[in-house]
Amino acid sequence: AEIIGGWARSMQGDTATGLAQLRQGFDAMRATGAELRSPFYYALLAQACAQAGMRGEALANISNGLAFQNKNGEFWAAPYLHLVHGDVLLREGSRVEALSTYQRALEAAQQTGARLLAIRAAVRMWQTDPSHGLSRSTLQELCSRVTEGFETDDLRDARRILDNTSAIGRHN
Repeated sequence: AEIIGGWARSMQGDTATGLAQLRQGFDAMRATGAELRSPFYYALLAQACAQAGMRGEALANISNGLAFQNKNGEFWAAPYLHLVHGDVLLREGSRVEALSTYQRALEAAQQTGARLLAIRAAVRMWQTDPSHGLSRSTLQELCSRVTEGFETDDLRDARRILDNTSAIGRHN
């Protein structure tokens, strides 16, 4: 609860308090020897660090999360780790690297069956560079696989892209 609560607090703008709470919760968990879900918690920590403008620490936490995932075989968190990594890269202006990282997030999401994260990765690719090579039909296919959560930001963003590209196609 401390980890998720700290992350949420950080994302809502109480960055310093949220980050401290997240770290305290994660440190307490690790002190028990527990490692389950560590890749995901590293992603949350990286996201909170990025929110606080701590780019180096955000990237270090992403690296730690990827290392833990490989060590423990917890690949379900890979899409989220790559999405956070792409966001950090994009925030610093590294569009090409961010796009490549979002592509890895999309691939990881498809491999793990994380449908909404696949859509989020595809949307981020599209928003980063509409000419990146991801086809409209691929985004449409990703959206068609979702059976719930139709009002999530990810699906609304995807529908907006699909609607806009459909409108552009009708005017050309």
